[in-house]
Amino acid sequence: MKLLKVFIWIICLLSIVAITTASFLMIGVDPNSYKPELSKLAKENGINLAIDGDLSWSFFPNLAVNAGATSISGQNIPEIHFEQADFSLDWMALLSSTVRFKTIAIYGADITVKATAEAENIVAASTKITSTKKQNASLPALPFELAIDGLNLKNAKLTIFSTGQQKIIVEKINLTGKDLNLDEKPFSVGLKFSTLHPGYPTPIDVTFSSQIIFHGKEKTIALESTKLSVNGIENLPIAVSFNANYQLDKLLTLDNLKFTSDEFTINGDASLKLASPRALNIKLSGTDLALPATLQKIDQKATNGEPPHHKGSAAQALLSPIVAPLALLEGGKSHIEINLASFSVDQTVISKLHLNLFSNNKIVEVTDLSGEVFDGTFQATTRIDLSNSIPRIKFSNTIQGIDINKALSSLADLSDINGTLSADFNATSQGDTQDTLIDNMHGAGALLAENLKFGMINVEQSYCKMASIIEKRALSGQSWPEYTELQNLKTRFSLDKQIVTIPSLTSGLGNLAISGDGQVNLKEQTYNVLIKANLKGDRTSEAGCPIKSKSIRNKDLPLRCSGSFAPDGSTRCLPEKEFITQLLKETVKEKLINNLLNSKSDAGAENSEGTQTK
Repeated sequence: MKLLKVFIWIICLLSIVAITTASFLMIGVDPNSYKPELSKLAKENGINLAIDGDLSWSFFPNLAVNAGATSISGQNIPEIHFEQADFSLDWMALLSSTVRFKTIAIYGADITVKATAEAENIVAASTKITSTKKQNASLPALPFELAIDGLNLKNAKLTIFSTGQQKIIVEKINLTGKDLNLDEKPFSVGLKFSTLHPGYPTPIDVTFSSQIIFHGKEKTIALESTKLSVNGIENLPIAVSFNANYQLDKLLTLDNLKFTSDEFTINGDASLKLASPRALNIKLSGTDLALPATLQKIDQKATNGEPPHHKGSAAQALLSPIVAPLALLEGGKSHIEINLASFSVDQTVISKLHLNLFSNNKIVEVTDLSGEVFDGTFQATTRIDLSNSIPRIKFSNTIQGIDINKALSSLADLSDINGTLSADFNATSQGDTQDTLIDNMHGAGALLAENLKFGMINVEQSYCKMASIIEKRALSGQSWPEYTELQNLKTRFSLDKQIVTIPSLTSGLGNLAISGDGQVNLKEQTYNVLIKANLKGDRTSEAGCPIKSKSIRNKDLPLRCSGSFAPDGSTRCLPEKEFITQLLKETVKEKLINNLLNSKSDAGAENSEGTQTK
């Protein structure tokens, strides 16, 4: 708004110059002699004006003013310097109280904006609505009609300094406008400029065009056939088109919104009710979205190739994308619905992605986040409570038919487990960073794994080894596969402080009924599971080993399996020492009893033979 007022002030100032020119042109007054008076007039309005170049004018066919190198500065306004400015005024229109510029052309403008802490708080302060005073923002009232037939800003440069002295430079700015007016007639505006991203060396070119209509009575601004394009980032051209309608302090709408980037397209509508209570509605539908590797490279450069690990840092504030828009709603409501044909990142592809989100004051609810991934489906709901200093989260997830191998290969670089997974999980947590949310997560669930195949261990071989030790015989030299195929595995589990506790699990392998319990430490990527195998028969499986000892059959033989999920981690499965010790004691005891009974039987037989001899 300040830039608009400065622009209007400059137009008025130049109008005065043009009128003065017309008055004194015929008597040959040099316009440069009025530089001190113009600088003094500007000073009285808090603006520093220095006209270093020459001033010249012409009278026919239009009243024209040409200004050479000029500098403008002042408190709370940008520093502006331009090499040349040409203004052509329809002086006949002045008779009808209309300031009509035939042409405004400014060449080589250099604009510097220095932000202050107070200036950066304007946006935050403007969102606060007090009960004692209502802000009355309106379009600036002018004592005359303003029209510009042609506007040209050529080869301008904009430099912005933040309070931290970070510098943003926008170069090669070219602004064009045709038939600009404030009397409800459409006029065209075009803008082109080039800038640099801090982490990307190639210039980014931006082009904007639109048909604009000002409705003074309704205090609305309409943008029609608006187009925006961004080029320069490798494999990431962006094109946006939309119609917009802004009703001052009441409503902002976007219709026929279309966003295109490479092969991705998204369409939809959006509206923001500005009157209290505020309300935001967004509905979007898109095609296949693949997150470009270019964005990941830029992010890596911004963090020197390392992920941010500072707890509580702005870069790691997981909920900030949600909190920031809610602050603009000032306690209002919102509804966002997004449908994508697919979304892919890091070779993970999610198909038929659907998001349905509602918010009311400081409560955010995701009523549906669903899609297809790893040959299965997922569905999640989430409730986020931001009313306290520490956000609280409650969510539930359901997955069906997930290909375990594809999931682990993509997410954890593991390829030793195959099968399909279905699970339900409900949990709560609190925190504002990813680390704290994971640390504070507490929940429970159930899972079913079908056609399960472990490539890390062979449970049947471990069982046969344990049985051979008990039976005191050598294990046959058969070839064992380096994996375990299990029947359906069912279990319930709980999660607390990144430790998954499995109170019981059931499965099977051949003639072995398998059960067990254990824990998985997600933070340390380790596991410790007790597997109990109970043989129903005299052979573990058709291709397994025979079991002769009846003391082993129909009895739980425990195997302690522990190891690490890390790429260089180890895995081992050994019989429980206590069980082996107890089983050996029972075996020795059984043999002693058998020997004792056999010895008594032999003694009885000898006595019987002696009696018969007599």
